[in-house]
Amino acid sequence: MTGLTIEQFTGLLDSFDRNYEKAIDIARTERGCASKKSGGQKSKLSTPKRRLFFILTYLKCYPTYNVLAVLFDLDRGNRCD
Repeated sequence: MTGLTIEQFTGLLDSFDRNYEKAIDIARTERGCASKKSGGQKSKLSTPKRRLFFILTYLKCYPTYNVLAVLFDLDRGNRCD
């Protein structure tokens, strides 16, 4: 679904995780958030592996939000977030 082999996906995962966390920290700083964690519902894409798979699947296939909701067990309200 992503166009990558398992080895390619695994090789990309470490770099993705480091850079994703840096990007989130920068975004929080720019928004003026004092703490790293905010309130709210826990993400269904809680692991780096799931986040990367979601992003790569979206970029390769451009599925509709309804298909993403089914594939990744997302609620109707947060499938485009």
